[in-house]
Amino acid sequence: MMGKKKLSTIRQEIDEAFARAGQDPGESLQALLALLEKQTPAHPEQVEALLLLRDALAEAARTETE
Repeated sequence: MMGKKKLSTIRQEIDEAFARAGQDPGESLQALLALLEKQTPAHPEQVEALLLLRDALAEAARTETE
């Protein structure tokens, strides 16, 4: 739980936001990561946050298909 929201609610909201934008979450996050990694100076905190989000979404997708 993060604040007053359950993790499942947060995941659902993220999925819905990407769906409204017509984007694949993995591809969008990968594009953002590539952009951040090219910036000078690098922003390691932002890269780390996006990596964690990407990995969490990928793990959620794997558990849903099992």
